[in-house]
Amino acid sequence: MSAAANARMVAPAGTATHLNWFPTRTTRTTVTQPDDPSKRDDGTGPPRLLVFLALNTALGFALGVAFAAVIVLTDIAGIKGVLEASDMPYFAMLLLFVMCGLTLASLVAGAAVMSLPRDK
Repeated sequence: MSAAANARMVAPAGTATHLNWFPTRTTRTTVTQPDDPSKRDDGTGPPRLLVFLALNTALGFALGVAFAAVIVLTDIAGIKGVLEASDMPYFAMLLLFVMCGLTLASLVAGAAVMSLPRDK
Protein backbone atom coordinates (compact mmCIF):
# COMPACT_ATOMS: atom_id res chain seq x y z
CA MET A 1 0.00 0.00 0.00
CA SER A 2 1.39 3.38 -0.92
CA ALA A 3 1.95 6.25 1.54
CA ALA A 4 -0.76 8.34 -0.16
CA ALA A 5 -3.35 5.59 0.25
CA ASN A 6 -2.35 5.10 3.87
CA ALA A 7 -2.71 8.85 4.56
CA ARG A 8 -6.30 8.81 3.22
CA MET A 9 -7.25 6.06 5.66
CA VAL A 10 -6.36 8.10 8.76
CA ALA A 11 -9.43 9.43 10.54
CA PRO A 12 -9.89 13.16 11.10
CA ALA A 13 -8.33 14.66 14.20
CA GLY A 14 -10.37 14.32 17.36
CA THR A 15 -12.19 11.14 16.29
CA ALA A 16 -11.62 7.95 18.21
CA THR A 17 -10.91 5.19 15.72
CA HIS A 18 -10.29 1.47 15.56
CA LEU A 19 -7.61 0.49 13.06
CA ASN A 20 -7.65 4.07 11.78
CA TRP A 21 -10.63 3.64 9.43
CA PHE A 22 -13.61 2.51 11.55
CA PRO A 23 -14.81 5.49 13.59
CA THR A 24 -16.23 4.68 17.00
CA ARG A 25 -18.87 6.59 18.90
CA THR A 26 -17.57 9.80 20.44
CA THR A 27 -19.25 12.08 22.94
CA ARG A 28 -19.43 15.78 22.31
CA THR A 29 -18.77 18.14 25.14
CA THR A 30 -19.41 21.84 25.24
CA VAL A 31 -16.28 23.79 25.98
CA THR A 32 -16.74 27.15 27.63
CA GLN A 33 -14.25 29.70 26.42
CA PRO A 34 -12.34 31.55 29.15
CA ASP A 35 -13.69 34.91 27.96
CA ASP A 36 -17.34 33.77 28.04
CA PRO A 37 -18.98 36.28 30.45
CA SER A 38 -22.06 34.12 31.02
CA LYS A 39 -20.22 31.47 33.06
CA ARG A 40 -18.07 31.61 36.16
CA ASP A 41 -14.60 30.16 36.07
CA ASP A 42 -15.14 27.74 38.94
CA GLY A 43 -18.66 26.62 37.94
CA THR A 44 -20.27 27.61 41.24
CA GLY A 45 -22.44 30.55 42.11
CA PRO A 46 -24.50 32.76 39.82
CA PRO A 47 -23.45 33.41 36.22
CA ARG A 48 -21.12 36.35 35.71
CA LEU A 49 -23.64 38.29 33.62
CA LEU A 50 -26.13 38.32 36.48
CA VAL A 51 -23.45 39.49 38.91
CA PHE A 52 -22.44 42.16 36.39
CA LEU A 53 -26.04 43.34 36.07
CA ALA A 54 -26.65 43.32 39.84
CA LEU A 55 -23.49 45.32 40.58
CA ASN A 56 -24.33 47.93 37.96
CA THR A 57 -27.91 48.18 39.20
CA ALA A 58 -26.70 48.65 42.79
CA LEU A 59 -24.22 51.30 41.65
CA GLY A 60 -26.96 53.14 39.77
CA PHE A 61 -29.31 52.97 42.76
CA ALA A 62 -26.62 54.36 45.05
CA LEU A 63 -25.97 57.19 42.60
CA GLY A 64 -29.71 57.93 42.48
CA VAL A 65 -29.96 58.07 46.26
CA ALA A 66 -26.92 60.36 46.40
CA PHE A 67 -28.47 62.57 43.70
CA ALA A 68 -31.72 62.82 45.69
CA ALA A 69 -29.76 63.64 48.85
CA VAL A 70 -27.94 66.46 47.04
CA ILE A 71 -31.28 67.80 45.80
CA VAL A 72 -32.74 67.81 49.32
CA LEU A 73 -29.63 69.17 51.04
CA THR A 74 -29.07 72.01 48.57
CA ASP A 75 -32.79 72.83 48.52
CA ILE A 76 -33.02 72.92 44.73
CA ALA A 77 -36.38 74.40 43.63
CA GLY A 78 -37.44 74.66 47.28
CA ILE A 79 -37.91 70.89 47.61
CA LYS A 80 -36.67 70.88 51.22
CA GLY A 81 -39.36 73.36 52.21
CA VAL A 82 -42.01 71.30 50.43
CA LEU A 83 -40.88 68.16 52.27
CA GLU A 84 -40.88 69.95 55.63
CA ALA A 85 -44.37 71.35 55.02
CA SER A 86 -45.77 67.95 54.04
CA ASP A 87 -48.07 65.98 56.35
CA MET A 88 -45.96 62.87 55.73
CA PRO A 89 -42.41 64.12 55.07
CA TYR A 90 -40.74 60.73 55.55
CA PHE A 91 -43.00 59.05 53.00
CA ALA A 92 -42.43 61.87 50.50
CA MET A 93 -38.67 61.63 51.05
CA LEU A 94 -38.77 57.86 50.68
CA LEU A 95 -40.68 58.27 47.43
CA LEU A 96 -38.17 60.82 46.13
CA PHE A 97 -35.15 58.69 47.05
CA VAL A 98 -36.57 55.41 45.71
CA MET A 99 -37.76 56.90 42.44
CA CYS A 100 -34.43 58.65 41.80
CA GLY A 101 -32.64 55.41 42.73
CA LEU A 102 -34.77 53.30 40.38
CA THR A 103 -34.37 55.73 37.53
CA LEU A 104 -30.59 55.89 37.74
CA ALA A 105 -30.32 52.14 38.46
CA SER A 106 -32.09 51.33 35.21
CA LEU A 107 -30.03 53.94 33.37
CA VAL A 108 -26.68 52.57 34.60
CA ALA A 109 -27.67 48.92 34.11
CA GLY A 110 -28.94 49.61 30.60
CA ALA A 111 -25.80 51.51 29.65
CA ALA A 112 -23.62 48.71 31.06
CA VAL A 113 -25.48 46.03 29.11
CA MET A 114 -25.36 48.04 25.90
CA SER A 115 -21.62 48.57 26.30
CA LEU A 116 -20.91 44.83 26.40
CA PRO A 117 -19.04 43.51 23.36
CA ARG A 118 -21.15 41.74 20.73
CA ASP A 119 -20.88 38.01 20.11
CA LYS A 120 -19.05 37.08 16.96
